[in-house]
Amino acid sequence: MQRRNLISKRKYNSIFHPLLVVLFFGIHLQGWSQPGLDTLAWQERFTMFLQEDETDEFLTDEIYPGSFSFKPSQNPAADYKEMDPGLFREPSSKLAEYYSFLENLNPEEKQKLIRTFSFFKDDFQSILEKEGLPAELKYLPSTLSAMNFLAVGDMHRAGIWQLTHLQAVLNGAQINKLVDERFHPLKSTPFAVNQLKHDFEIYNDYNLAVAALICGNTVVKNAMAQAGENGGWNEISDYLPEYFQQTLAAFQAMTVFLNTNKFIRNEGIFFEKPDTIFLDKQIHFEQLAEISGLTITDLKFLNPQFKHSIIPAGVNTFEVALPARTKNEFLAMQDSIFEIEDSTLFQLAEQRIEYPPEPTRSFIGQAAKDIEIDGKTRIEYMLQTGDVLGIIAEKFDVSVSDLKYWNNIYNERRIQAGQKISVFVPDEKAAFYVEMAAPTGGKEKTGVDYSKIPADRKKVEHVVQNGESPFVIAKKYDGVTPEAILQWNHIDNARKIQIGQKLILYIPK
Repeated sequence: MQRRNLISKRKYNSIFHPLLVVLFFGIHLQGWSQPGLDTLAWQERFTMFLQEDETDEFLTDEIYPGSFSFKPSQNPAADYKEMDPGLFREPSSKLAEYYSFLENLNPEEKQKLIRTFSFFKDDFQSILEKEGLPAELKYLPSTLSAMNFLAVGDMHRAGIWQLTHLQAVLNGAQINKLVDERFHPLKSTPFAVNQLKHDFEIYNDYNLAVAALICGNTVVKNAMAQAGENGGWNEISDYLPEYFQQTLAAFQAMTVFLNTNKFIRNEGIFFEKPDTIFLDKQIHFEQLAEISGLTITDLKFLNPQFKHSIIPAGVNTFEVALPARTKNEFLAMQDSIFEIEDSTLFQLAEQRIEYPPEPTRSFIGQAAKDIEIDGKTRIEYMLQTGDVLGIIAEKFDVSVSDLKYWNNIYNERRIQAGQKISVFVPDEKAAFYVEMAAPTGGKEKTGVDYSKIPADRKKVEHVVQNGESPFVIAKKYDGVTPEAILQWNHIDNARKIQIGQKLILYIPK
């Protein structure tokens, strides 16, 4: 069965429309922060997301036919102001720099970005306008993730909106080892919209609501306090972190770029509207592909929330999007499909089962078992002074329980500086993490002397709360690192910090 059968001449308004359920929880999200991003870092990250994106394997000329219209802006700042945007009205001084980067993408990357945005823009705009949010926010996913459904960024942010786990879950998302609804572009949009609406209720300002989505409420409230009671957006923005300023410039550039460069879909050709089936039995995309005539790529495009192409079994049923014709074929053949036994299809899920370390052993330098994980590379990390498993887990985007299992750690208080532990990281990012694992790698380099306090810093006190480590505390203050906290307070072991203890910090004035 050919993929062209997905196309129908029946008019179609939204490929995922039946799946759009906007949830309103009104839950306050606590602030969170992320590492600083300079212009080069944003460009590298954006390019990585764009190159990792596989949507072009589905959105081909056959499936989504049309033509491109390119009209580069001669004055991006002037064009942005002429659009009279509903938020961030004043063009950033770096807007032109980011616009130039977008215009100089290679032709294939540029076309992929424009085509994918075109495919979803009407759905984005419909959801935003329905909830009373500025339509310009439809350009934010392109800015944050290059429209890569499966983009995973710093601080465990994921999906086109780059939502944190907490942001998504508090707004109704389902996230577990096999399912992550942040990866579904239209299922995740209501989660982002709910958070933006909630933050708008707090600040009564769309600019601040977007800043809170990106930086966290704590950062925004601190900036408001520094700007003073009478400070407006212009004053408050001066106190927001540099990574937000970079993101803002990129967002404005993306707004101009996607307005001057467009994809024009061929008239009279529309998609067959996908239907929904509900499953409560474990099944792999390969089993669905056998009867649907679709490829694995097609199924991943329609159902990206299933992280490993596995629809899990469980008490809850899971929605699966399939073309209407495929639904009927599936219902007719489902008994025989579920009877297919091929354990290799579910091997990845089985590999992710975690077992406790042996209780008689505190720490072994080698991994607990001689294991291999599909798609993962084992690297070695030497423990530094002040390291705890929570810090290491955050650095490598893994869980503490994984570190314990991989390294047979029963009592994490027994780990010591100089010992090596194994960490499994994605194959495609192994080089990055190897550099980070080096004694001088990563953003927080060891051996830095923080004893000399710059004149542009002010002294503050922080009272240690339950569950706080130097890494957790550092994330709450702009420009502060765990190593700096330890040096400023003459602490040689992070585990000696006690609840209620007062720590001295030096933060930017």
